[in-house]
Amino acid sequence: MGDRFLGDSVEDVEGMVRAALAAAPLPTAVIALEAPAPSRILLASRSLGDLLGRHEEGLVGQRLTDLVELHSGEDDPLRALAGGEDASAVCTVTKWPDDVPLVLELKAARLPGERALAVVQLYDQTEREQAQRSLRENLRCLQDIADYSSALVYAKDLDGRYLLINRQFEQRFGLQREQVRGRTDFDLFPREAAVTYTEHDAEVLAKGGPIEMEEPTTDIAGSWLSIKFPLLDESGRPYAIGGISTDITDRKRAEAAAEEARAEAELVKTALALQHSLLPHGLPEHVAVEVAGRYLPAGNAEPGGDWFDVIPLSGARVALVVGDVVGHGVRASAAMGQLRMAVRTLADVDLAPDELLAHLDDMVIRLSTGSKSEADTPTGDLGATCLYAVYDPVSGRCSVASAGHPSPALVSPDGMVEILEVPTGPPLGVGGFPFESIERVVPEGSVLVLYTDGLIEATDHDVDLGLRTLCTALGDAAPSLETTCDLVLRALLVDLPADDVALLIVRTHTLDAEQVASRPIPADPAVVATARSWATDQLHAWDLDELAFVTELVVSELVTNAIRYAAPPIQLRLIKNQTLICEVSDASSTAPHMRRARILDEGGRGLMLVAQLTASWGTRHTGTGKTIWAEQSLPEEKSRTPTPGRCRRGRRQSATRRPGRGGSKRDRSENET
Repeated sequence: MGDRFLGDSVEDVEGMVRAALAAAPLPTAVIALEAPAPSRILLASRSLGDLLGRHEEGLVGQRLTDLVELHSGEDDPLRALAGGEDASAVCTVTKWPDDVPLVLELKAARLPGERALAVVQLYDQTEREQAQRSLRENLRCLQDIADYSSALVYAKDLDGRYLLINRQFEQRFGLQREQVRGRTDFDLFPREAAVTYTEHDAEVLAKGGPIEMEEPTTDIAGSWLSIKFPLLDESGRPYAIGGISTDITDRKRAEAAAEEARAEAELVKTALALQHSLLPHGLPEHVAVEVAGRYLPAGNAEPGGDWFDVIPLSGARVALVVGDVVGHGVRASAAMGQLRMAVRTLADVDLAPDELLAHLDDMVIRLSTGSKSEADTPTGDLGATCLYAVYDPVSGRCSVASAGHPSPALVSPDGMVEILEVPTGPPLGVGGFPFESIERVVPEGSVLVLYTDGLIEATDHDVDLGLRTLCTALGDAAPSLETTCDLVLRALLVDLPADDVALLIVRTHTLDAEQVASRPIPADPAVVATARSWATDQLHAWDLDELAFVTELVVSELVTNAIRYAAPPIQLRLIKNQTLICEVSDASSTAPHMRRARILDEGGRGLMLVAQLTASWGTRHTGTGKTIWAEQSLPEEKSRTPTPGRCRRGRRQSATRRPGRGGSKRDRSENET
């Protein structure tokens, strides 16, 4: 049992011994309460003897009141026990033989039974007093230091009751120390926060060391950075939990804002890179036009969906395109890339401007409709405007159609500036409305200016003022198109633009009469030889005799097909610029198609030979029928190199011309992306 008990009458107290040992694991004595010797010790535990410095056998028979001196002000526990009540008191005993006074806490309880007996337990208060004194001193020191801290400093006992808070804690919550001391987190703060604080306190005690953690502020709207640690007594046991908390809400918000800014900057960088890859890195060289262009992102540095392009077409013609996709960022840039590629694909079919916009409108509607069921598509609800123009350097005519886009400006060779009256159709993606194009004769040396609305619209002026400013700037334009671009931008964009801007300036050229030769062809097979002879004579006049063999074959095939299968009038035309172009026009809208003839077939090989021997060929429909054309590359020393067009977007890069392939619809100068 641990401690051994001795007594006079073991039989009488056997039951009481068991009760005393069960109820009193501490230094214990069983005393008698009745006269003639109240408080006489009947049984004593070994631990009681150790506490008093005596053997337990020497304690039996002695009066407890002779060994214990009650402190002044304490009630007599014997009187309470005699009355049937439990008792407690603080007392002092002297440990023999050292005569060391010990402060003890006495607790006594009367035992049931016929005899007046009581169990007495003594608790050594010396260590507790020392621990309490040490705790008070530690807390006092911590309090003095904590009051100078700008963080919240606090200490709690092991039951979570506050022992100490600093001035910052008081100011933060508007509470005095007396209001906080002895209360728990659940008494002071919302339950959600209090539960978190209590769980973290338990983690500190379980670990037995300091823990750094992030906690919600008491209003759950912010964050604390807290360091919690156990406070240990001299024996290394925890007697309290200390904490230092700093409000990091502003820092967290700043970090979140910085992270958001970094993510946005990365998104802008991605969008710029995407747009840079989709816009032309250099405009193609073309005999019909001299070009210069600019693209400026919006002042918020987030790229939008503005773009421009110059697309070579058959018959020495050229398409001029400028467009604007609604919105900014990656989606707008991706949508812009889709539209630009769609325009190039439709231009390859040689459609008129109004027809091309109608097909482009249908494509935008399909993209927008499909994106509603595909949330991750880059287009979203796509909205865009576009202006498409085709310039013919042979006739000097320019056809223009608009889908909700600002009309271009035209500067005549004498310096007169006007805004072309182009019927403005609905923006792309609306559907249900036709587009209308106009045709205008453009004198050689005229300047066409295509732009997006970001150039003429601004917060400090309306569109009309922007157009007047544009016309004034163009009236003072310099001969250099590059200088004109800079002049226009300086005149209209005093500050960074609110919307991105695309600007394309084009100076037109016409082909000399010596570069174009044409003649009508009667609908008579007998004139095929005459047509061949005429073409050969023209090549000789152009000093292109080395191309005569292939040209004779092409003329023979195309003229024969027109006479057999098409309708008059029929016309044969040769154009010499960067390439040699052979065209046969007729009044039929039926286009030929190439097929592979079998061994025993008598026909079907003509177009195959044309495709194999020329750089490219194709069909172009017109308002009165169609034109079949084929191109041949000129000998290197006889090809005329026009003044190159330029496009400035950061670093200038040269365009790359791809060679034509047999059977392709048309050779076109494409830009590497």
